[in-house]
Amino acid sequence: NAGRFRQTGSTNLLSKAPNNFSPNLVTATTTAGIFNCRAEPITERSGNGHVIGIQPFTHNKWSVTHNGIISNDKELVAEYQAEPSCSIDSAAIPAILDCLGMSKSGSDRLARIQFFLREEVIGSFALAILHADSPNEVILATNYQPLYLFNDPKFGVLYFASSDTYFDTPQRLDWQLMYGAPLKVPPYTMLHITAAFGHFRIDPYDLHHK
Repeated sequence: NAGRFRQTGSTNLLSKAPNNFSPNLVTATTTAGIFNCRAEPITERSGNGHVIGIQPFTHNKWSVTHNGIISNDKELVAEYQAEPSCSIDSAAIPAILDCLGMSKSGSDRLARIQFFLREEVIGSFALAILHADSPNEVILATNYQPLYLFNDPKFGVLYFASSDTYFDTPQRLDWQLMYGAPLKVPPYTMLHITAAFGHFRIDPYDLHHK
């Protein structure tokens, strides 16, 4: 439903373990979703053997997936007095976004996120960002980590991933003419994507350091 996050703790691939995947995670009313697929992180396990942080990380109404390393996450957390859910660098991002005081959507929010990623974050990132009050919007951002888009007009779905191999699209000319090949997002780019009835508006923002 609009404005609600539905989460699953499963670390299994949907294609390989459909019985372990929440059947209600994606419904007819779902407008956007972010998922994460990675090997179990040995360095992110608690002493009792349980994983202490599995993406996406959520803090209040913000939810984020992150591929990369944030080198100054501890400094940013201290500066904004943020309270991330765990000590993993990626978890700092939604907690800090929550501290920026951006309760409404619009150009002010986008400009502030742009400045934060462009001028304050040190490290590498490919990001997907959701806010529960803006269920039709997704923010994607990358500096030099790979980030790809793939549009499926048949179902009105725009996919994104950190590797084009995740799309597993046939390398056939007829397929590419109909659907197009996965598109690599240019480095140092933030994309604000708005969905409406199977159509997408994509507004780019520059992340080159000023």
